[in-house]
Amino acid sequence: MSLKSSLTTTNLFANSFISVFILSGDFPQIGRSELISILESNDISYNIINENSRIIIISFNKYETYYDELFERIAYCNYFGLLLFRYDLESKNIITQNISPNYLKKYNTFSLRKINIKTRLDNKYESILGALIKNTISHLNVNLTSPDVNLFTCKFDNQLLIFSHNSLSNEPRWLNRRPRARPFFLPFAIHPKLSRALVNLCRLNSGQLLLDPFCGTASIGIESCLMNIKFTGIDISKKICYGAQRNLEYFNLDDFIIINADSLKLPVSSFDGIVTDFPYGRSSIKNFSDTVEFMTKFFENSSKLLSSGSFIVYMSPKDWPEFIPSNFSLIDKHEIYIHSNLTRVIRVIRKL
Repeated sequence: MSLKSSLTTTNLFANSFISVFILSGDFPQIGRSELISILESNDISYNIINENSRIIIISFNKYETYYDELFERIAYCNYFGLLLFRYDLESKNIITQNISPNYLKKYNTFSLRKINIKTRLDNKYESILGALIKNTISHLNVNLTSPDVNLFTCKFDNQLLIFSHNSLSNEPRWLNRRPRARPFFLPFAIHPKLSRALVNLCRLNSGQLLLDPFCGTASIGIESCLMNIKFTGIDISKKICYGAQRNLEYFNLDDFIIINADSLKLPVSSFDGIVTDFPYGRSSIKNFSDTVEFMTKFFENSSKLLSSGSFIVYMSPKDWPEFIPSNFSLIDKHEIYIHSNLTRVIRVIRKL
């Protein structure tokens, strides 16, 4: 799978369709990787025209309506939308993107809200920009209580970017799926936000098949099924298998299979991708004297289930040795600090 991005250094805003992505403050580098994974897996041509640690500006030759649904999958992203205006902080001029009049013609009223990222924006910019937009798009009026469309603005270099209204920062989207809110809870369960990111990094789309060989409470399975990705979970504990099934059914999900089996003797055939959190210290690993022996056996078996170009996304403790099987290449790597005694490492590998 070839990478379709390139860094544009001239005419940064010449393209008609430019999107702004505001990554979440916790692990924004994972949000960036999620975004690239989604673009690649859907064969979307794009250019990264500028970015910093929290903001990515991407141009598209065209922007299909289904892109919004795809980008809403990103766990570590708070906002995204089409760039409509730019405000130069030095010249105090507002610049309208080519698509803006056509995009905004279906709305009569709007509001504008500032987003503080690295520096706090003065409240005055909300009214300044509101007045400039109203003067630029003559039929639009400001309505702060019930607008037809909400716009956002953020600072990037010496400009304010004004973009359309896709907000993902509403934390309740994760709260009702957090481990303790499910019928079956175990303390090592992964938070849904991280589970969603792991699935995205595997570059799978609706209708494809995902395997979690150490499924535990089905954290990964829940997020997988919510994205219409078919899920198979395996666990060596019968009790945990029953619990995983209860959790999936609790969210009215049905496109899944839970199997009680040893994950190093996989009783399955083929999958489009594998996502898992290695069970450090419990279940199958107890049969091995060291983690390298365990991982060698695991990858030897799981590799047979995947075709060339497929991905495995796995998470393990930082103190485990680096181990990439010879028939895979390392694509991405992230560290997540959990607490003083545990840092997890996410690795994304692709079968050659």
